[in-house]
Amino acid sequence: MLRRSKFVWVAICLLVAAGAVSAMEDATVDVSIDYVGKYIWRGQVLTDDPAIQPAVSVGMDKLTFGVWGSMDMTNWNGHNNPQAANEYSDRYEFREVEYMLDYTDALPGVDGVNYSAGAILYHFPTTKGPTNATTEFYAGLGFDTILNPTATLYYDIDDTDGFYASFGISHSLDLSEMGLSDDMVKSLDLAASLGWADRNSNGSATRWGTTVDAINDLVISATVPVELCEAATLNVSCNYVSLLDSSIKRTTATQKSDYVYAGIGVAMSF
Repeated sequence: MLRRSKFVWVAICLLVAAGAVSAMEDATVDVSIDYVGKYIWRGQVLTDDPAIQPAVSVGMDKLTFGVWGSMDMTNWNGHNNPQAANEYSDRYEFREVEYMLDYTDALPGVDGVNYSAGAILYHFPTTKGPTNATTEFYAGLGFDTILNPTATLYYDIDDTDGFYASFGISHSLDLSEMGLSDDMVKSLDLAASLGWADRNSNGSATRWGTTVDAINDLVISATVPVELCEAATLNVSCNYVSLLDSSIKRTTATQKSDYVYAGIGVAMSF
């Protein structure tokens, strides 16, 4: 299955590249680079030390193709991590690279509702063995109403053959109404999400190794965007992550289930 998904991704990349050439005048490009205190993905601490995470995406009408990566700033995930026997990442190496294809549009006949569908290829350059890549397909809904709720379902076709669902809300506080804004800082962006996974996903050796359907994780974040210029924004964030299921908590080496970390990054649009 993994080999087949790689061929699918090669075909997708070729199609997107051909579309980009034919529609370059209408394309938008977003570039960002973030520095985070930890890299936590769906409740899993993948890097317990700082990481640099660059990203670039190209949008053409309703279609977006993007690449994202996470580079370790220490060798925690190699020689210093007893849980990572199959990894050999060292300082300043990319432990993960993601390739994403997304299609987003308004849901026909329904006001204020968007739908998204796409695929993500996860590649782990520093991981040995056949689990160094996997592919997910996903579909989701977003609602243009109070707290902007979203619901997205992911299905992994390679590593876990399982489902993960994310339910999120977000709200932007207008600081001018509170007398706190200036020309560069105008809002405080708040977001929260709950993640649920089935027993196939949680039971994978690369995830938690426990075969339960569970609400896994809670993520809460607060971000202050600082407008550097018309095309560039500095984002300063504080993030809280908590594991919610007791059987998931017991699988962690330290039994720790709550994390707080900060991030800072620059995003540019062209």
